[in-house]
Amino acid sequence: MWWLVDNANVWYLLFGIVALGFAAAWWIERRHKYLLGVAVAAGFILGLWLLSKVVITDRGRLQMNLREMAAAVESGRPEALLQHFAQDFRYDNADRAEVARLVTDNAQRYKVGQVHLWNLSVEDVNRAKGSAKISFGVTVRDTAGAELFMGMCETTFGLEADRWKLRKAEFFNIAGDKTPRHIPLRH
Repeated sequence: MWWLVDNANVWYLLFGIVALGFAAAWWIERRHKYLLGVAVAAGFILGLWLLSKVVITDRGRLQMNLREMAAAVESGRPEALLQHFAQDFRYDNADRAEVARLVTDNAQRYKVGQVHLWNLSVEDVNRAKGSAKISFGVTVRDTAGAELFMGMCETTFGLEADRWKLRKAEFFNIAGDKTPRHIPLRH
């Protein structure tokens, strides 16, 4: 059922067109049987929308993980950030526990107020291989609203004990020229 929810927009469009076709047929011929077609298509759209609110797919879980990590940085909770890192996660020659501590310490030092993630694109999710890739933009603002950082990020996640964990994160210039942008953790 996850494939239905992951591709909900395609189904909304398809059944929206079907509903419009039945509505046009009803308008032209004024036969009530065409209204039944509209109701069925609208019912499918409503049912799928409700299903998408209940079923959490791998894509949805990955996006939730990223948002939870952003919230952990904003609130200065290294333990909440750490729970999303894979056992083999490293950044800037620091292990996962040190990265979590340094990131939240730096967030407090620079008075980070908001970590905004945008254009989240789950590009490849393969549960059988236990891997996923997500790219997104990130904007970091301080408590006064001033921009501290804006860039693109590409991440790789892996499955550990049936939970998606961050294995690798790379940052790039906002221009999209794939020039790596190293963000030092230590100053």
